[in-house]
Amino acid sequence: MSEKTILVVEDEENLLETLRYRLTREGYQVIAARDGEQAIELARSGKPDLILLDIMLPKLDGLEVCRILRKQMTVPILQVYRELLTFMLKDPRTIDRATHLLWVAHNLERIADRATNIAERVIFLITGKMEEVASSKY
Repeated sequence: MSEKTILVVEDEENLLETLRYRLTREGYQVIAARDGEQAIELARSGKPDLILLDIMLPKLDGLEVCRILRKQMTVPILQVYRELLTFMLKDPRTIDRATHLLWVAHNLERIADRATNIAERVIFLITGKMEEVASSKY
């Protein structure tokens, strides 16, 4: 079984190294970025299974990084604040649970996308017109 890869994007060195250590101990392969531009580059080249993304970053903030990556890939992205990361570090089981829930949520999102595509095809077959089905903003 191959290990899952997590891209950790954090500009605070101590927090980044602590996360790297904890996640590696839990069996994850960790790649790390210290700013928004590096995060985009590593997400494209490293093809992570999950991205832990700090919001306040140099060069590009986490929200902009998320917008750019969402247009290019379907990897689950958890936007985090230092307080959440600090909480996760106190109990390593939290990291495992959160990671599992993110993969479940990502799979549910993919299922919803497929259902939307099927609905659009059915509408096309019935009406002969291609119309977008309104989707949730969540």
